[in-house]
Amino acid sequence: MKAELSTLFQMFACKSPFLPRNILIDNLDRISSVISRICGGPLPLMVILNYDERFRGEVMQTIKDGITKLLGKDVAEVIFYNFSKETGLDKDEIVRRPDLFEDTLVKMFGERGSLAIRSAIIKEINAHFQLPSKEIPPSAGIELTIRSAWRARSELRD
Repeated sequence: MKAELSTLFQMFACKSPFLPRNILIDNLDRISSVISRICGGPLPLMVILNYDERFRGEVMQTIKDGITKLLGKDVAEVIFYNFSKETGLDKDEIVRRPDLFEDTLVKMFGERGSLAIRSAIIKEINAHFQLPSKEIPPSAGIELTIRSAWRARSELRD
């Protein structure tokens, strides 16, 4: 256990010149499982997405695509603008903070309207990352879908 903790802390020193970023990304799924065992909970999504810019970009694009297919590009831009205005965060932070994004959707469209949008986003993420569509119901939320996509991506690397 001490060896795992030591490795964990070394790997999380992401600004360290001793640990190249690609090694950190390649081992993030292992780090996540160690943290889960130590802390009894999953690695926060924001931490995962801080290290993998390519994955974060893919997820953001699928979110944009899901909304655009359902409501059009202009409405998607209005949603992103409202997210930024409501939270003070850039729209690219949606991937790191899907909880705040879902709150914005509820404020804009109500519970039912936001469910339709979440469904479209989840469907798009499932399709892009080739996740089984029955795996995650829309009521489970965007964060769970992003986590499933991360796991699927990690399994492909192994």
